[in-house]
Amino acid sequence: MLRSFKLWLTAAFLAQILINVSAESVPGRRIPDRISEGGTLRWRGKPFFPIGVYNVNQNPGEYRLLAENGFNMIQGMFPGDPFAFVQSLNAALAAGIAVDVPLYISEKVKANLANSLSTIKAARHHPAVLCWKILDEPEANRNASVRNEVPGTFSTLKAVFPEQAFELTLCQAETMSYWSKFCDIVQIDRYPVPDKPLTDVYDFCRKAAAAKAPWQTLIFVLQCGWTPDLKTQPSFDQARAMVYLALIGGAKGISWYSRQEIDESRHKRTWDLTTSPLWPRMKQINREVQSLAPPILLGEEVAGIKSSAPAVYVSCRSWQEKLYLLVCNPSDRPVETALSLPDGIHLESVRGTGVKGHYSTDGASIRMLLEPIDSGTLVAEIEKDPGSQFQERHPITKDHPSSRFSSSSFSTAVPVALR
Repeated sequence: MLRSFKLWLTAAFLAQILINVSAESVPGRRIPDRISEGGTLRWRGKPFFPIGVYNVNQNPGEYRLLAENGFNMIQGMFPGDPFAFVQSLNAALAAGIAVDVPLYISEKVKANLANSLSTIKAARHHPAVLCWKILDEPEANRNASVRNEVPGTFSTLKAVFPEQAFELTLCQAETMSYWSKFCDIVQIDRYPVPDKPLTDVYDFCRKAAAAKAPWQTLIFVLQCGWTPDLKTQPSFDQARAMVYLALIGGAKGISWYSRQEIDESRHKRTWDLTTSPLWPRMKQINREVQSLAPPILLGEEVAGIKSSAPAVYVSCRSWQEKLYLLVCNPSDRPVETALSLPDGIHLESVRGTGVKGHYSTDGASIRMLLEPIDSGTLVAEIEKDPGSQFQERHPITKDHPSSRFSSSSFSTAVPVALR
C-alpha cells in the first residue's frame, strides 16, 4: 500500500512539470499496445470486441449480472479513491468485465491531470483495464469551459504512457477530424429513437471512419433507453438494426446507453434498464454481436458487394473459407433486393441467421425479400476455384494476414439465429 501511495505522489509531481505540454509535442505518436494496425482491440492478450454499457452500479453483483447478460465492458468508477478503484477493477476482472476508466468527473480535465497520471502509473498493468477516457463529448456545450484542455492533457498522458489507449466520446461530425487527433479510441454516439431515422447510425459511423486514422478503434454508443416514458427505448428490431448499421458502418465495438439514470437532486433512480421491456432481450442481442466478432475482427473486408435497393445496407467479410454478409433493412416497409457479388466469386450455398425475410442464391448473386426493420447475417460457402481472381486477392487463411492477433479466443461457430 505504501509503494502505491509513493507512485501516486511521484506521478502527481510529474503532472506539474508536464501539465502545459502542447498537442504538437508528442514525437512519433505510437499505436497503443492493445490496438492492432487495423483498429482491433486486444484485452488480456486476445482480440476483443467490446459490448459495453454506461452508468452501472460499481459492485460485484452488478458486474456478474451484466456479464450474465452478454456485456463484457463497463464504464468504470472514477479513480478518486485508490483503494475503492482497485477493488472495483478486481471485481470486474472476476466477472470477466473489461473497464473503460473515466478520468473526468464533474466535467473536469486539466484539474484531474495529476490524479490521472498517478492512477495510470499505479494501475496501468491491471488486467481489467481496457482504456482511459479523457472526456465525454468535448464538443458539447456543457464542456465549453474545458474542451480546450483536452489536447494538452492527451499529449501529456501520451508522452508519459505512450503504450496506453486513451479515448474520447464524440458527438458531432463537423469536428470529428479535429478531436480524433487527441485519442486512440474514437467512441461516437447517436440516438435516433424516437424521432430520427435509424440510418443516422450508419451515416455517423461512416463519417467517423473517414475522419479517423485506420488504426484507431471505432466504438459506437447505441441507445437502449434512459427515460421512464420509454420513448428513448428502441424496440428489439430497432435495437438490432442499429447494431447492424454500426457494424456495417465499420464499428469494432459497441456500448449501450444507459443502464440507469439517477436524479441527484432527489437521490432517486428515474431509469432502470433491467426492469424495462428490452432487458429480457439484451442478452440475445449481445450474444448475436459476440458471435459476429471473429469475422469482424479477424476477417478481411470484401469490397464490391452491391444492393439493387438503396434502402438495404450491406457489408461483407471473408473469414475461414466463408463470406459473412451483414444485411439491414432499417425502413418500415418490406424491401426486395439483389446483392451482386464481385467478379470471381461463386457461391455454393447461403445460410441466413436472424433474417426474417426470404433469400436465395444462384451462385453469382443473392436475392432477398426483407421485412420491415429486418437485419441479419448471411453466411455463404464459396465455391473453391484455384484460378479464381477473387481467391488470388483474398487467399484462404486462418486469420486476416495483417492481423497481429490470433483467433484462439473465438468460437468458430457461425452466428446464432436469435428471433
